[in-house]
Amino acid sequence: MKLDLVIMSTLFSPDKELWVDPGDAGIPYEDVYFKTKHGLELNGWFLNCGKEDPTLLFCHGNAGNMSNRVTHIRLFRGIGLNIFIFDYRGYGHSQGEVSEKGIYEDASAAYLYLRSRDDLDPKKIFPFGESMGGAVAIDLACKHNPPLVIVQSVPTSIEALFKGERASHFRGMFDSLSKITHLKSPLLMIYGDKDELVPYALGRELFRAANRPKEFYRIKGAGHNNTFDVAGDEYFHKIRTFVLKHLRK
Repeated sequence: MKLDLVIMSTLFSPDKELWVDPGDAGIPYEDVYFKTKHGLELNGWFLNCGKEDPTLLFCHGNAGNMSNRVTHIRLFRGIGLNIFIFDYRGYGHSQGEVSEKGIYEDASAAYLYLRSRDDLDPKKIFPFGESMGGAVAIDLACKHNPPLVIVQSVPTSIEALFKGERASHFRGMFDSLSKITHLKSPLLMIYGDKDELVPYALGRELFRAANRPKEFYRIKGAGHNNTFDVAGDEYFHKIRTFVLKHLRK
């Protein structure tokens, strides 16, 4: 039990305080509460562009909470996407204690919530995941087969990020490498080739294991947390082009 607590404290870094919200950036938004299949109440923000526009389900990374991604979601909205970002259990104002299994359940709940809205096209809802959230997006896509999936800076597994005995403590956790072979949705993978947390080689390994159709976007000189800063407008152009390509009827 003590080891489990150490592992959880090492792996997850949730923050309960929402420091800013989209309103602070001058963006109208809807503060949403929805429930998981086991009754936990989760919190998210919905930024609306229009019913005909694609909807990006933002699965954020490990540290902080959704308030740390306000700049990112503002820029996504600027390329004509509805955005729904949510906090996993134990993050921000969402109830519960964080766990890998729980996070997967939370993402499914968020996806099903979006599909239940009558102001969105259910055929145009897709997940975007950064870092740990990329593993969440891959798991979600394997279960729900969305029209496409975009992941950024996601490792093959958590175990692959560690060495020696410490790696064994994380065996089987967030194992995207085994799941991605079952993925049927078109896939865009984004990596900075100077990533200091997730080695670029792991991104290439994960990409090789994925099924087609798939695309790999390498951002030269980018680290783990500055991909869109380094790439600039090209980053968002690449994402919009990929989305429209696979949602075009």
